[in-house]
Amino acid sequence: MKNNRIILVMFWMLAGTQLGWAQFTQDIIGHEIANIRINTDKANQSKVFWHQGSWWGVFRNVNSADWFLYQYHDETWQQVMALAVSGEDSPDAHVDADRNKVYISFSLRKRVARLTWSNGSFSMDSGFPVAVDLDADSNDPTVITRAADGDLFLFFARVGTLYGLHSSNDGATWTNRFQIRSSINSALTDAISFTQSGQNYVGLFVGQGSGDLTYRFFRLADNQNPTSTSNWTEESLPSIGSADDHVSMVKDFENNLYAVVKLGNGSSGQTFSLFHRSNGGNWNSYPIHTEFPGNSTRPTVTVDESANKLYIFATVGNYIRYASLDLDNLRGIDHTDWQVILKNHTDVFNDPSVSYQPHTGGGEIMVLASNSTSSRAWFNLLSLDYEPASSLLISEVNSAESVSGSASYVEIFNYSRNTINLSGYSLQYFDDGDTSPSSTRSLSGSIPPLGYVVVARSGSAFQSAYGFSADFTASGFPFDGGEDAIRLVNGSTVIDEFNNGANKKLDWSEGQNFQRSNYPIDGSNLFFAYRNGDVSDESPAENNPLPLFKNNRLVTGIDERYNNTAVNPQLISLYPAYPNPFNPQTTIAFELTETAPVRVDVYTIDGRLVRRLHGGLLSSGEHHFQWHGDDNGNVPVASGVYVVQVHTPIQRQSQKIMLVR
Repeated sequence: MKNNRIILVMFWMLAGTQLGWAQFTQDIIGHEIANIRINTDKANQSKVFWHQGSWWGVFRNVNSADWFLYQYHDETWQQVMALAVSGEDSPDAHVDADRNKVYISFSLRKRVARLTWSNGSFSMDSGFPVAVDLDADSNDPTVITRAADGDLFLFFARVGTLYGLHSSNDGATWTNRFQIRSSINSALTDAISFTQSGQNYVGLFVGQGSGDLTYRFFRLADNQNPTSTSNWTEESLPSIGSADDHVSMVKDFENNLYAVVKLGNGSSGQTFSLFHRSNGGNWNSYPIHTEFPGNSTRPTVTVDESANKLYIFATVGNYIRYASLDLDNLRGIDHTDWQVILKNHTDVFNDPSVSYQPHTGGGEIMVLASNSTSSRAWFNLLSLDYEPASSLLISEVNSAESVSGSASYVEIFNYSRNTINLSGYSLQYFDDGDTSPSSTRSLSGSIPPLGYVVVARSGSAFQSAYGFSADFTASGFPFDGGEDAIRLVNGSTVIDEFNNGANKKLDWSEGQNFQRSNYPIDGSNLFFAYRNGDVSDESPAENNPLPLFKNNRLVTGIDERYNNTAVNPQLISLYPAYPNPFNPQTTIAFELTETAPVRVDVYTIDGRLVRRLHGGLLSSGEHHFQWHGDDNGNVPVASGVYVVQVHTPIQRQSQKIMLVR
């Protein structure tokens, strides 16, 4: 994600206070979260989730048997609210970002909690937690997921049977457990909703640790009765050898599924395997080798949409290690591909757990794990470097409300630190899914570093709406939606695309605006945000977030879009930094019109995070932060131009500052 870091949380016995930023020494990588018990169990579950600009965790404090919701705020975990559940358990959390709901299942306590976000905080809904007909084994806990139609599901296996529970009223009441399949022994499940050929499904992956030792995948269409066993269709999986009850599954924005599993035999050094289901329903598998096949376990997986990568974490040789793959070039993983990300001398880390939410540019992914040596939480920040496929990107597409004479436009952004000559570049418009462009607009001139050019449908309408002239006009670009697409090319080379080629997904209409987002705007971690196309709300050629993305990958579900029609676009007023240029320090000042989660970040000119000055809620009013010209490790940085960005979930503003030593 972006400035781009993955936060990892582990459990360790070291008593004491929570430490500062991650330590990187030979024997210690990471730092501690104080007073949180282990209970991460297996990697099919999400103990953390992202919502409204913060990470949240479902934890049990060492001083209590009760479960609490925690918030990661100002680089520390803070207890927020009790969840009215007590005792040993294995919670799983699922977010409905559009409706500001969070659902948490508790396997052993046989409860489901439902939280609602309102007025800047979470609260437990009336009547929750509710009792449910669970009977999951403590070794193979329950998972919870939400279908595209809003129905909720719980899954687990127990005493030779694969079970499900279903709620069609937002978790208020649930069916008794129903059988999906018999002859399923000691199995772990993971589940996620997906779409194929316009039909929405719930997908259920099963790994058996005893019995016939196989992996299985079932799907259920949203319009079918889940309590009827015959409605659950089993798909054939590639044969990979003996299974184990280790499963973690996610999807990307194109509805490809990825499941990482552990092999029961570990033959020839192959400890894990990666299953990939294409959005057309075809399965493939890839071997994953480790240096310590006899001491590797609990794999978990997450998607990084920003860099178009898949990240796999696991216990490998007593440490937590990770490996990455390109989504467009999946392959096997060799034992030399793994890198250590969390260690503390000879402590044994285990049970990593990540959010199912896809990873996008501009934030962090929190990863939890237990430690069999002790029982305290550790976390680390893994910096991810992003390079776009090209220095030029389509950063915004706005289809204004009135198509006739409209102020619709396309914005092109120069990601690089160099001025780019536009000679030879052009924009192509594809009407209603045509394979050949219906209109082409040649470009000329140049774009400065981190600069923009705007191509408008009507120059006069654009001038009237925004008060300045567009760089180019393209009257042949109707911006009327459907399956229309836009492509940026240099000669015959495709540079970037909007809703084109293999990624074509949207059936869009006038009155929508699409922008690249460099951090999760809401819990869905969307790649493109969309909103009402009223020209008064749009921002051509402003300092939009640095679009740290490899290519155009469009979202497909309503839960992956963010409609901010009613949002006040003037939440942030960013004042000029002073002094500027500066040495040794400068002050960043801004005003908020209302309380909001805010990040204040300093980037290099090419979009790499240097320093986070603040991350968390701020009240309305004026705020001041000083930057002393150092990075997150308190190491002084070189002289040069940097970019300050103030982020909220609905708006970002930035400015350039110059450090002169």
